[in-house]
Amino acid sequence: MVDRKTLRADYATVKQYAIERLGYTVYEGPNYLDTCCSAEKVITICSRTGIENRLYGLLHECGHALIRENIAKFAKEYRPNYEGGFDGRKARTVEYKVSTVEEEVEAWKRGKRLAIRLGIELDEERFDSHKAECLMTYLKWAVGSGS
Repeated sequence: MVDRKTLRADYATVKQYAIERLGYTVYEGPNYLDTCCSAEKVITICSRTGIENRLYGLLHECGHALIRENIAKFAKEYRPNYEGGFDGRKARTVEYKVSTVEEEVEAWKRGKRLAIRLGIELDEERFDSHKAECLMTYLKWAVGSGS
C-alpha cells in the first residue's frame, strides 16, 4: 500500500496533467460526482472519498478525456454513446448502454496506462477492486433499467 503523502503527490501530478496537457479544469468538492465533461473540458472529483480513491477516480476521468481527445474517432468507435448524447431516444437503447459500458472499461484502461506513463505506482489489487466496484454500477444500470 502506498502512503498518503505519496498518494497526495500522485494526485497533484495527475491533476496537473489534466490541466496542462489535456486543457481541463478540475473541480473537487463533497457534492461532486466523479465526471468528465469533454464539451466543457471539466473534470469533477468527489472530495468525500479517501485520497487513494480520488486518485483512481481522477485517472479514470482523464481516461475519458483521452478517449474523447479526437472526437471524430470517439464518434466512430463509440457511435451509440456519442449519438445518445444528442438524442434522448438513442440514449435509451441497448446499443447506447453497451457502448457506454465499453467506454467506461476503456477509460479505466487508459487511466492505468496514464499512471504508468506518469511514473505513478498503483496498488494493483486496490485499483482493480475500486475499478470493479465502479464498473458494477454501470453494469447494473445497463442490465437493470430495461432496454
